[in-house]
Amino acid sequence: MQNLSRQNLIALWQMARPLLLLVVTPIYLIGSLIARVFGYQWDTPRFWWGLLALLPVILAAHYANEYVDFETDALTKRTPFSGGSGILAHGLGSRRMALGAIWVMPAVGLLIAGTGFSNEELGGTAVLLWALGTFVGLAYSLPPFKLAWRGWSEAINALVIGLLLPLYGYAVQTERMDWQIIVGTRSPLPTVLAMLLLLPLQMGAWILAGG
Repeated sequence: MQNLSRQNLIALWQMARPLLLLVVTPIYLIGSLIARVFGYQWDTPRFWWGLLALLPVILAAHYANEYVDFETDALTKRTPFSGGSGILAHGLGSRRMALGAIWVMPAVGLLIAGTGFSNEELGGTAVLLWALGTFVGLAYSLPPFKLAWRGWSEAINALVIGLLLPLYGYAVQTERMDWQIIVGTRSPLPTVLAMLLLLPLQMGAWILAGG
């Protein structure tokens, strides 16, 4: 039993694709820094509350992808661009465990987001964006939506990584959602520079995501 538990923990860690979390965090940070550039005071506790609420959702999306793509991952040759972690496909972890993690992780994120909101560390706008990101992240793989299976994979990745994630970081710091920053009508230079920084991070995310 001890060996099985240890094996499951290793499988969960590998399915989480920890390197990808290192890509997600700087993108969230860029959104927070855009707020600082536009005159909002940096708030360290808010930054950490937002990040801690975010990471379990990212994990849930990874586990959902691994769970749903189990059969196709078993048939395909894994590459840096597709095939997932290969953990479930090679029998190194159980699908039941992955399914449980899919629902436990958003619950953890919700607990953190709700606590942050009640403590006035996270504003309503940030929590709404968190909820939207959670829905999209799970709908990407899970039925009945399975957006990635309906030709929406690239569009969803671009939306979440290039738009929703930095906007969430901005909202965590400012308690607002400024669409002028997204469309570049308000002093666009900082936004343009941020988007240029996002390009290599986006490429890294797509490569490390493994499909």
